[in-house]
Amino acid sequence: MAFSRQRWISCLSGAVLVVLLGAGTRGLWMRVAQRYRPWHLESHVDILAANCRTGPGAYVFSAELGALAAQVNDAKSCLGSANGTWAVTRDYAPCVDKLLGASLTALRIRTNEAIRLQEEKARLGILLKTLGIELGIDPQARKAETAFEIKNHDQSRARMLVEEARNLAVLGQMESALIAALRAGMAWAQSQDFVAAELARFYDPVLRARWEKQAQDLLRWTKQTGQPAILVDKFEHRCLLLADGRVQSSYMANLGRSWYRIKVQEHDASTPEGEYRIKRKFRSRSFGWSILLDYPNAADRQRFNSMKKSGDIGVRVRIGGNIEIHGGGRLNSDWTDGCVSLKNADMANLYKRAYIGMPVTIVGTSRLAAVSKE
Repeated sequence: MAFSRQRWISCLSGAVLVVLLGAGTRGLWMRVAQRYRPWHLESHVDILAANCRTGPGAYVFSAELGALAAQVNDAKSCLGSANGTWAVTRDYAPCVDKLLGASLTALRIRTNEAIRLQEEKARLGILLKTLGIELGIDPQARKAETAFEIKNHDQSRARMLVEEARNLAVLGQMESALIAALRAGMAWAQSQDFVAAELARFYDPVLRARWEKQAQDLLRWTKQTGQPAILVDKFEHRCLLLADGRVQSSYMANLGRSWYRIKVQEHDASTPEGEYRIKRKFRSRSFGWSILLDYPNAADRQRFNSMKKSGDIGVRVRIGGNIEIHGGGRLNSDWTDGCVSLKNADMANLYKRAYIGMPVTIVGTSRLAAVSKE
């Protein structure tokens, strides 16, 4: 019985010794592990930091990247200091903590970069959709009755930049795509400023009063004489047949490519303004039924000569001519060299009522044309 108790005590002591030896061995291995430089973790942190620096929109996170660089340098300094100690007492544990801290900072920056990228995609989508509607690029977004546009370089540039932004987005270059879209927005804003400047005279009260008087005088003339006349409204893009003091017919009209400007000289692609008469009626091979106006009249020649004398136009330029009302009209497109173009069916109707010497007044804008569109 005593032997059994002694044997049991001996076994228990052996077990305790084994446990103590195991714990000591584990501690020893942990100390040994801490004496080896954590190359894998160090390399992982370097890769994370590099990804942060080259991530999408990294320049936005310059402050965070600066803090990350400081953490990485601190960890590197710790590793360097540890390397300088005796191998038996070397301890990389504090350096590992620093590397783990830098790793967490890098992961946080990458997360923020990813969130910002998604926000940029959403912002780009909204911006491109808006520009597509305003520029008429998306057919499904166009209005049923679009306005006659004033074409200009900035408008064409805006369309080109929108297309560039869409292509860059497909390639995943969101930052460049957003920049292209923002530049497109700026070009579109500049084009709108150009349009506003060109159209400013159509809102001038003095000019509007003069044009309105011309339109009303022509309307009264048709009632007094019983003869029809033609009124062309440039701003509304309308050709009106007036008869018996009222608007008998209203036709959509295409004008010169620079319709919004006052006609000054040959090849300026502007439709003239003033009071004219029909000089000739004929059928054209290119545009069907046609009516030739007596442009330039005396008022046109006087203005042209005055501008030559003042130096506003060159001494060798010519005043031009051959301004007609003819067929071949298109949908919402100003394409002529200065003529007024109607749809073929509308021109055929107008041609029947036209006569040599018929008054044709072309104004900037008038209430008659605006009401006739309603």
